[in-house]
Amino acid sequence: MVIITGAIYLCTEQRFPTERLFQLFTSFKKKFPCLQSRDMGSEVHVESLRDLETQEHVVRYQLPVFVRNRSDSMSIHSSDSESSSSQKNSKGYFNKSTLPIRLIIIDSIAAPFRGEATPISYPARSQALTAMSDSLKELAHHENCAVVCINQISDFVSNGSEESSFEPIRVDDPRGAQMIQGGGKGRVVPTLGLSWSNCINVRISLARWNEIREGPSKEQVQTLRRTMKIEFAPHWPNAECEFRITENGIEGVMV
Repeated sequence: MVIITGAIYLCTEQRFPTERLFQLFTSFKKKFPCLQSRDMGSEVHVESLRDLETQEHVVRYQLPVFVRNRSDSMSIHSSDSESSSSQKNSKGYFNKSTLPIRLIIIDSIAAPFRGEATPISYPARSQALTAMSDSLKELAHHENCAVVCINQISDFVSNGSEESSFEPIRVDDPRGAQMIQGGGKGRVVPTLGLSWSNCINVRISLARWNEIREGPSKEQVQTLRRTMKIEFAPHWPNAECEFRITENGIEGVMV
């Protein structure tokens, strides 16, 4: 069963990965023949947000209006289709102008806060994060859509008196996945502090690193490894898995 809906991608850092998106389109059309005749790109809506003011305005005002208008349009279109059997065709329920939005991605939520020329105070940042979070949660609840906010990480600096207690760790180090809350075991932590941690419902951490092993002929073999870990969630247990990225999307790896 294939469920066709729309998606919104809000970019705050690098340009949108168009090449990768069309690579996935090609793969999905091979896997699902019913998608062959569809213009899948018409239902992926991309917007670039380069500063905090723009991000706040889009997330709190423009985004809810756009998503709700799509849902209302879908409802009206479905009612009209039911009243006339002649409209019940392959395009009737999935018209490109009426598909509801079911996925919203913000990549990343932290970049505008960290890139401001004038540093924003902690109380103001907390207020802005809470307002955006409330708006996104309300939208997700009422419009039945998933919201994914990609965050960044920061080095964790120990409060110990010894300067040597701080050990910088590269982002691609496997220990980058150790977002330990307390205990001083982790060296990288999510950005935006406790304010954002209290806003989210689920946290999933991703890690990538190069593992060097000894090959059959005693040579050094380098392998790229990626892991995904549920840090906390109200309906899932803490768990971790390894995956790889292919032209078909992401695939689990048996370890």
